[in-house]
Amino acid sequence: MFDKVLAAQQRIEGKAHRTPVLTSRTLDERTGAEVFLKCENFQR
Repeated sequence: MFDKVLAAQQRIEGKAHRTPVLTSRTLDERTGAEVFLKCENFQR
């Protein structure tokens, strides 16, 4: 499985850009869980 992840990484290298992961204390409190927001809207 890990080899497939590495192969995918190589295919998207130079095409996909790193985007931030944000957190929200409000969402954490409302859901009772840690919520992480991956900001794919920042892709170029």
